[in-house]
Amino acid sequence: MDNDSQTVRKLFLSSMDNLEMGQAAYFGLAEAMATVWHASLSGRPLTPEELKRGQSACRSGMATIKALCRRY
Repeated sequence: MDNDSQTVRKLFLSSMDNLEMGQAAYFGLAEAMATVWHASLSGRPLTPEELKRGQSACRSGMATIKALCRRY
């Protein structure tokens, strides 16, 4: 495999890794957002478990964004 092909392969694999990381963070945040939205529509407070999951999703999302930004 020549150097150009190896470079393209590395970029492709890195892009796929970034997409997977971003997708996992996105779905975690989307789930947390939906939970908060439904609770606010019904006027009920979040349960301790919902609060914990929401905070975890936000921390994970921010960590993913920071990790992806450091790569470039």
